[in-house]
Amino acid sequence: MSSETASVDVCLLQTLSSECTASELLELLGARPRFISVDGSHECDDVFLDLVLCEQLVSTKGMIAIDDFLNPVALGVNEAVHKFFAFPRLVVPVAYISNKLFVAHRSVAEKYKQCIEDSIVGDKTQPESEKFRTSLSHGRQKVEQSLWGSKVLIG
Repeated sequence: MSSETASVDVCLLQTLSSECTASELLELLGARPRFISVDGSHECDDVFLDLVLCEQLVSTKGMIAIDDFLNPVALGVNEAVHKFFAFPRLVVPVAYISNKLFVAHRSVAEKYKQCIEDSIVGDKTQPESEKFRTSLSHGRQKVEQSLWGSKVLIG
């Protein structure tokens, strides 16, 4: 066993999207992030600004997780996501799993969607994975829906 430890770079910044710019954040981060989680305010304007900022920041190989999408007690999140995708974007929806909408850069969306599907199909421990496999056996329409012009995996 090696005594060396892996280096992990994590940056936690608590601020409103309206109080910072993409260039300021990129300078702080030093590189474009490969994963961003949007899980803060449930107000439409706040979430919309979060999404606009995330799209400007995320790597072309990156993914954004949007928490509380389709949650009936977080209607502002739903409104903001619909408002965001009302126009063509650099990111597209790829999967909806456990109350989260995952979006990825167009250039890697299909690859990520396939990777997520392979992971669910290959999982033998989670009951939800078994439900997914059963649904998939009845046809792709049971596990994939169209959303803003993209096929979205429903897990």
